[in-house]
Amino acid sequence: AIVDSSDFPVDETGRSPTGQLFDILIELHRSGVSIRDARLVISQVEKAGLMEQLGGRARFTNDFLDPDAAENATHYARQLRRAAVQRQTRKLANQFATRAAGNEEPETLAAWMRVELDAIESRANESDHVSRIDAEGIALLADIDAAREAGTSPGLLTGIDHIDRTYGGLANGRLYVLGARPGVGKSSLSQQIGEHIAGQNHGTLFVSLEMTRRELAERYFARRTRLNNKLLGNHALNDFERTRLASAVEASRDVPFWIAEPFGRRATVEAICADTRVRCATSDVRLLIVDYCQILEPSNSQQGEYQVITAATRAFKQLSRELNIPVVLLSQLSRKGDDTKGSTRRPKLSDLRSSGSIEQDADCVIFLHDEGGGDIALIVAKMRGAERSEAMLRFDGPTCSFNAPEASDMDNYEPHFSEYGDPGF
Repeated sequence: AIVDSSDFPVDETGRSPTGQLFDILIELHRSGVSIRDARLVISQVEKAGLMEQLGGRARFTNDFLDPDAAENATHYARQLRRAAVQRQTRKLANQFATRAAGNEEPETLAAWMRVELDAIESRANESDHVSRIDAEGIALLADIDAAREAGTSPGLLTGIDHIDRTYGGLANGRLYVLGARPGVGKSSLSQQIGEHIAGQNHGTLFVSLEMTRRELAERYFARRTRLNNKLLGNHALNDFERTRLASAVEASRDVPFWIAEPFGRRATVEAICADTRVRCATSDVRLLIVDYCQILEPSNSQQGEYQVITAATRAFKQLSRELNIPVVLLSQLSRKGDDTKGSTRRPKLSDLRSSGSIEQDADCVIFLHDEGGGDIALIVAKMRGAERSEAMLRFDGPTCSFNAPEASDMDNYEPHFSEYGDPGF
C-alpha cells in the first residue's frame, strides 16, 4: 500500500478525521463491500460521527465521492506519504538535536538514530510486502524459464561441488552459518567460496574481525599461484615465483572481492550492516561473509556476548532478506563434550557457541570436522526446505585450499576399476 492512516496529518486535538475515514474505507473493502456505494459510505461516516469534521455532506460528496477524483488518487496518496515522511524526518532532526545537546553516550545516540532512520526508510519505501499467491507463482515460472534458457543455477555457485550439486549454491535472502572448532579451516573455506563467487563477477564483501587484510591477501594469492602461503608471508620468493605472483596481482584487478577489517565501533553489527548496504548500492555486492560472530563488538556497554550474538543473527538474517543476498556468518563451536585427552567428537547444532539464536535464525548450518590425515568432513546439519547431507573434503595447508578428495584417497577405492576413468576406455 502506498499510504496508511498514520500518514494523514492530525488536527489540534491530535486526531485525524481523514485518517479515520481511510480506516473505514479499508474495513469496508476488506469485508467485500464496494466503496463506490456512496450511500453506504455516507452512512458509515455519519455513524462514526465524522461528517461534520470532514466539512459536511455536500463537501464530503464533492471531495471524496466524485468519480473524477479517483483518477488522481495514486498521485494524491504518494504526495500524502511524502509529506508524512517529511514531517517524521523533521521531528527526528529536532529530537536528535535535543538529545545530542545532553550528556547521552555517542554510541547510544548513534544506535537510536539508526533505528529511527531505518523506520523512516521503511515508511518512505512504496514497495508492498504482500502479494497474491498467483503473482508469486507467475514470478517463479518466469525465473525457472530464465534459468533453463541460460543454463544457470538460481543460487551463487560456490566451487564446492557438494554444495553446488545438492543445493544449487547459495540462495539469495538466506543466512548461512559455517561453524568449526579453531584451526579446522572455516575462515579458509569461506574465503575460498567468496573468491570463487567473485570470480564469476558477483561482488563479494569479506568482513574479517580476526585476520588482517594482508593475511587474507596472502591466502588469496597462494590459491591463485599455488605458492606456499608461508613463502608469501615471509617474502621469501625467487624471481620465478615473484613473476607468478605479479601476474596473479595483475589478474586480480577486475575481481570484485572486497576485504574489510573493521575495529572498534566499526565492528558492531549495525556498522557492518550499514557498510554492506552502501557496498550493495555502490559496488553491486552480492554476497556478505562475516568472520566471525563471537568477536563482534557490542553496540553498547550493557551488551554481553549472548545479547551481541542474538542481535547479530537476527540483524544479518533481516539484512539478507532486505538486500536479497546470501549472508555467510562464521561461528566458533563449544568444546563441551570433548574428552580430556583432546580428541573431539563430531559437532552438532547444540555446539554453536553463545546463543541458541544462531541455530534458530540460520537457514543453513554447515559444520567442518577434522577427520585426520587432511580429511575434513563437511556436514550440512540444517538446510531449510532440503535434506541434511555430508561430504568429504581434502585440505591443502600450503595454499589454504579445500578440494574434493582424489578417488585413490577413498577408503573403498579399488585400483582395478581405475581403468574405467581412462578417456581411451
